[in-house]
Amino acid sequence: MSTHVIAPVWGKVLTVVIAALAALSLVSIALGPEPVDAAQLAPMLGLIALATWAIYWRPLVRIDDSGVTVRNVLRTFTVPWSAISQVETRFAFTLVADGVRIVAWAAPAPGRLAAMRVGREDLRHLPEGTHVDGMARPGGSAGSDSGAAAYLVRTELARRAELGLPAEGARVERRWHLGTIAAFAALGAAAFVATTFA
Repeated sequence: MSTHVIAPVWGKVLTVVIAALAALSLVSIALGPEPVDAAQLAPMLGLIALATWAIYWRPLVRIDDSGVTVRNVLRTFTVPWSAISQVETRFAFTLVADGVRIVAWAAPAPGRLAAMRVGREDLRHLPEGTHVDGMARPGGSAGSDSGAAAYLVRTELARRAELGLPAEGARVERRWHLGTIAAFAALGAAAFVATTFA
């Protein structure tokens, strides 16, 4: 199968806007009558920009021949196809694999207003496993981020089952984002010092 990446564009737009506002604020304060305020405010603005990037820009879901990669704020999960036992879309695209529930930040289910726009036609012809108690949830609609990811994964799992490919035995790889965690800790400590001892 070809590689599919799900990462909402609006998150990248929001990150750019927040980073630009933080930079403009810092420059305007630095050019003001008391430039020392810029040094005190810089760690907090940096922390806000980092949090926006980590929460809205970085997360993604990548689906390819090797399996599914879910990159969240602080951890990345690499899930081989044979490790996946269940796919859910109630609140977000969620994999149950290797005894762990992996919720994808990058593929939330649609909100209440968006769910109201999902029609019956959007929920027809969906792969097996989409329907719960005979009904498909709006989060399973292929027009939503959660539903698009679930559709691709369920379709591939069905194809692999038809081919008789292994359905169990692989393990999920988990990796902490140590650089991001260290940056949060450093900026958080600097912001605390700057505001406490200003």
